[in-house]
Amino acid sequence: MMRAGIEKIGMFRNKYLIVAVGVILIAFTVLHALVARNLAQHVLLEELYYIPIFLAALRFGLKGALLTYLFTSLLYLSFFFGHWILSYMDLIDRILHLTFSGLFAFVAGYLIDRERRLEKQEEQDRSLRASVRLPRQLFTT
Repeated sequence: MMRAGIEKIGMFRNKYLIVAVGVILIAFTVLHALVARNLAQHVLLEELYYIPIFLAALRFGLKGALLTYLFTSLLYLSFFFGHWILSYMDLIDRILHLTFSGLFAFVAGYLIDRERRLEKQEEQDRSLRASVRLPRQLFTT
């Protein structure tokens, strides 16, 4: 019964984090759209998109990182049209940003999932060693 309560709290925290990541992404996109065409500010705002991807990777692993990347890409696509693309180099900048964001999402999510698998395996190994040690201790004393 207590475990069900803990699981509900965990689900609430997950939903809260999903909403928080979405709000952060939308806020970055709105801020990015409102800032005047100053290259330094736009470069800084482009880099802020890595934060929600990393948060999602930390909490939800590879799937969360990739889903957040897809949502980020959808929001970022608006910067491919209109007055945002003034030259061929602007277009290449946007494409490279999306490419590296995707690569970052994949690598961060993969490494976090791998670390979790290793921790789980270590816990199973410790549990197995503890269960094997008990009978030996009974026979040696």
